[in-house]
Amino acid sequence: MGKHLYCFFLILSLGLVSFISCVIAESKKAKEEDLRVENEQCYLPQSPAFGFGIAALVCLIIGQLVGNLVVCPNFKAKKPLHIPKTLLVLSW
Repeated sequence: MGKHLYCFFLILSLGLVSFISCVIAESKKAKEEDLRVENEQCYLPQSPAFGFGIAALVCLIIGQLVGNLVVCPNFKAKKPLHIPKTLLVLSW
């Protein structure tokens, strides 16, 4: 029970970090007034939003992997069930 509780809190914290990173990335994205046009070319300054988006993606993938590794080994059925396998594939 203790292992599953730690994994639950790990997945929960990774999901929370991912959500917060997405919100921060959305607030830090480049604004319309940051756009510069010179000689028919557009220039945008670098924004930290990309880094926050990548951090959110990494946390989400790690949480998904940990969740699948904790749930899937404990799932043993005598007859094949296609619905859980389908849901597992769709969750990715």
